[in-house]
Amino acid sequence: MEYPVISLSTIQEFLQEVRSEGRYIDSPTSALRGVGESFDLKYRRGLSDLEQNLSQVQKSNSKRTDIDEIEGKLSTKVFDLFNKLPAEILTDRDFWRYLSCTYFFDFIIWRDGGKEGAIPSDASFGASSKTITMDCVPFRMFNRGLIDSQLSGGKTTGAFAQVPGTDIWRSHILRVRTSYSPELVRQILEKVVEGKLSTDVIRPLAKEIRRLRANIIFENLDQVQTKELFESEYLKVSKSEVKPAAKKAKK
Repeated sequence: MEYPVISLSTIQEFLQEVRSEGRYIDSPTSALRGVGESFDLKYRRGLSDLEQNLSQVQKSNSKRTDIDEIEGKLSTKVFDLFNKLPAEILTDRDFWRYLSCTYFFDFIIWRDGGKEGAIPSDASFGASSKTITMDCVPFRMFNRGLIDSQLSGGKTTGAFAQVPGTDIWRSHILRVRTSYSPELVRQILEKVVEGKLSTDVIRPLAKEIRRLRANIIFENLDQVQTKELFESEYLKVSKSEVKPAAKKAKK
């Protein structure tokens, strides 16, 4: 498939111009990679619908409330649109950069730019380094939708992707290897829904999980095994967090 891309240097220059001249300048010129049918022609309708959805969200939510839950809901649409693309496209960092400064550009500013609508850091556009990180908004949305699909038996129900928690998703799921184990993600998100993963618990718990990875391949565990392991670590951390509070109250 022939598909559009924008290089790292091009998007960095574009963002620099936006910051100095204003955000409504023309998008940078893209290049084409691959051969065969045109990505733009095949996905024109889907991209147009997605762009409208992203725009409607911004207009109807000017106060930016529940933004992470909204991102999660839209993540399933992003995944459904792109999940059948060839691996060569999905793994091409310049493809995600193209999406970042075209169809997703205004949404990224709304999502990561704060209440004043400032231009977010280059990382939100996939322009902070040669590699693409999970801070790149369309890339992380695709992966969030992918996790939802994996946990929902191949269907993007949104039940998991819509679980709110910006820090939990970015720091404790998407940016780390936890994202490679859907069943481990399931345990985390279920605890979030139950209201049992405060910051005081999730940080030491995530640390313990990373430590266990040195000896355990979580991806090889089934749902029951993962739940047993997770609950064991969760109880240890929860008890250790309760003790100091109890001592302080006793004084």
